[in-house]
Amino acid sequence: MATIRFSNPGEFADELRLEFASDHLPGPAHTLRLTRVIQTTRTSAICSLSVVATIKALHTEDIIRLDTYCGAFMPNAHELDQMSNSARAIAKDAEDVVNAACADLGIEVRAGVLEP
Repeated sequence: MATIRFSNPGEFADELRLEFASDHLPGPAHTLRLTRVIQTTRTSAICSLSVVATIKALHTEDIIRLDTYCGAFMPNAHELDQMSNSARAIAKDAEDVVNAACADLGIEVRAGVLEP
């Protein structure tokens, strides 16, 4: 089993279309896991925000994974903090690209991360 990694949401969506476009077999729907990941460091008050999406490949045990960095923010900063808003906007754009591809392909989107 391998993990096929992407950092660009558009490239990830293209891979989904290549992998799942010809899937017309009856059976359970495919499920993509999509979440925002916030990481903190011990040495800084700044957090990083990423969007992670994972799905099992159609004909193999491989995992197709998007891990795209969206920006950094101060968790205790004012809600209208420009850095926080920018990171959230980039995350929403990434999620929109993935959600649109999944809607086109009939892939169910649920929260979480699929781990090998």
